[in-house]
Amino acid sequence: MLSQHKSFIKNLFWLQFLNWLIKPIWILLIEREVQLQLGDLGYGEYAVHLNLGTLFAVLLDAGINTYISREISVKGKLWDLKRILYLRLGLGGAYVAAVFLFAFFQGQISYSILLMVVVNQLLAASTLLFRAILQGKHKFVWDSILSVTDRFVAIFTLIFVFGLLGDGLQVQSKKIETIGVEAVNTDVTNSAVANSEISQSSTLVSSKIVANGSTEDSHSDSLAILKATGDQITHKNALLESSILKFLLAQMAGYLVAVLLAIVFVWRSKNTDDTIEEIGPNEFQPWLSLTDWLKQMGWYVAMGLAMSAFTRLDVQMLQWFTTDVAKDPSFHGAIPATAGFTENGLYAKGFRLLDAALIFSSMLSVQLLPMFSRKYAIKESLQDLVWLSFRIVLVVGMIAVFVAYFYGKDLMQLFYHLQFDAEAHNVGMLFFGFMLAFMAMSSVHVFGTLLTAMGEVKWLTGLAFISLILNILVNFLQIPQLGAFGAVEACISTQWFFAIACIWRANKRKGFDWTWKQWEFLIFTILIFASVFTVMKLGFPYSDLLIALPMTILIALFPTILIGFSQEIKAVKSRIFGR
Repeated sequence: MLSQHKSFIKNLFWLQFLNWLIKPIWILLIEREVQLQLGDLGYGEYAVHLNLGTLFAVLLDAGINTYISREISVKGKLWDLKRILYLRLGLGGAYVAAVFLFAFFQGQISYSILLMVVVNQLLAASTLLFRAILQGKHKFVWDSILSVTDRFVAIFTLIFVFGLLGDGLQVQSKKIETIGVEAVNTDVTNSAVANSEISQSSTLVSSKIVANGSTEDSHSDSLAILKATGDQITHKNALLESSILKFLLAQMAGYLVAVLLAIVFVWRSKNTDDTIEEIGPNEFQPWLSLTDWLKQMGWYVAMGLAMSAFTRLDVQMLQWFTTDVAKDPSFHGAIPATAGFTENGLYAKGFRLLDAALIFSSMLSVQLLPMFSRKYAIKESLQDLVWLSFRIVLVVGMIAVFVAYFYGKDLMQLFYHLQFDAEAHNVGMLFFGFMLAFMAMSSVHVFGTLLTAMGEVKWLTGLAFISLILNILVNFLQIPQLGAFGAVEACISTQWFFAIACIWRANKRKGFDWTWKQWEFLIFTILIFASVFTVMKLGFPYSDLLIALPMTILIALFPTILIGFSQEIKAVKSRIFGR
C-alpha cells in the first residue's frame, strides 16, 4: 500500500509546500493590508467588481480544463486539441459579453476597474489551460510552480514597485482625511460618508442663508460650498479607484509571467518521457463527431457554470439585497449601493480565510482528478486512495472549524486590528461559518472529483443546478434580514447539501464504500478535537494566542494521526526498519 501512495504523498507535499509558502502571504498579508488601507467601503467595491468577473469566469474554463486533464490521464494524449481551442475562443468572447452586459444592468460599476478584472481573468484562464495539460501528464511539480507564480510576481510588484507596505497605494486614512473623509473602523461610518458630507454641506448652506437674511445674497456662496463638497467626494472616489487599479495592475503582471512560464513548461513536457502509457484511440473512441463532442462538452460547461454560480453569487446578491445593514435609522435606505459595498467588505474579511483554507483541498483535487481517472479507466480499486484523501481533508477541516469556533474572535482582532469587541465577535462568527462551509467544500474536492473521474458529469450538473436554486432561495430570504450573515448561511447550507449528495452518490456507485470504519474515524476525530480545544480554552483562557493555538492544534493532532493513520504509520516503519 505504501508504494501505491508514495508518489501521491510526494507530489502532495510539493503542491502544498509551494502554495502554503506563497499564497498565505498574499491572502493574509497583501490582501489584508490592501483592505485595511482601502477600508470596507473601498475593498467592498473591489470585491464586487472582482466577483462580477469571476462569476462568469467559468465560461473561460467551462469544464474544459477538467476534460483536458481527464482525457490526457486516461488516453495518454489530447485527441481534439483544435476543437478545444476553437471552443475556448468562442467562450472567451461570450465571457466578455456576459460580464459587461451584466454590469450594464447592475449599475454602480466602474468600467475601468471591470476591464482590468476581465483582462486578468483571461490571462488566468490561459494559465489554467496549460496547467490542465501538465496535470494530465502528472507533471505536478511544474504545475505547483505555476500555481504560485502569479501571486509571487504580484507580491513583488506591489511591495517593490508600488510600495504597498510604505503607503504606496495612497489610501491611508491620514491621506483621505486631507480631502475631508475621516477614516474610521466602523462599517456604519464608512457606508455613510457620502451622506454625512452632503448633510454637512446642506447645513452650511442653510446657516449661510440665515446669516445673510436672504437667499439671493448667499446664492454664490452656497453654490461654492456644494461644489467644493462634490469635488471632495469625486476626489475621494478617484483616489480609491486609482488604488484599486494599481492593485489589479500588479496582479496582471503576475498573470503575464505565469502564462509565459506555462508555455515553456508545456513545450518542455513534449520532450520528456511521459509516465502515462497511451491507451489506443479505438478503445476509448476519441474521434467523436462534432455534434456528439459538443454534447459531451456541454455537460462540463453546464456543471462548471452552475457550480461557479452557487459559489460566487453570494457577493452579488449582497449588493442587490442589502438594505439596512447600518442598523441606524439616520442612514436607513439612504445609499443602498454603498451599504452593499460595505457589507461585502465585512463578508470579505471572513471569506479571505476561507480562500486560504481552500488552498489545501483545491491543490489536492488537482492531483486527484488525473489519478482517479487513470485508476478508474484501468479498473483499479479507488477505495484506499479515496479514504486516504478524505481522512486528510477531514482532519484539516476539523482544525479549521475548531480554531474558528474557539479562537475566531481573537484571530480577527489580530488580523484586522479591530478595536470593538462587538465587531470582532461578528467577524469571528463569519469566520466560523466559512470554516463550516470549508469542511463541506474540501469533501467535495475529494468526492466530487471522484464522481467526475467516474464520468458522473450529468448527475453532478443536475445536483449543481439544484444547489444553485437552494443558494438563491436562502440568499433571497436571509440577506435582507441578516446582511453578510445571511450570505454565509446560504454558503453553508448549499455546500453541505452538495457535499453530502456527492458522498451518497460515490457510495452508491461503489467508488467508495462508506462503512462503520468511516463513522468510527469521524466520531473519534470530533471527540478528540472537541475535548482538547475545550480544555485548552477553558483551562488556559489568558494564554498568549500565538503560543496557545499551535499547542492546542498539535495536542489534538497527535492522537488523531496516531490512531487514524495507524496503517500508514506501520507501513512507513516497516519500510524504514525492514520489519
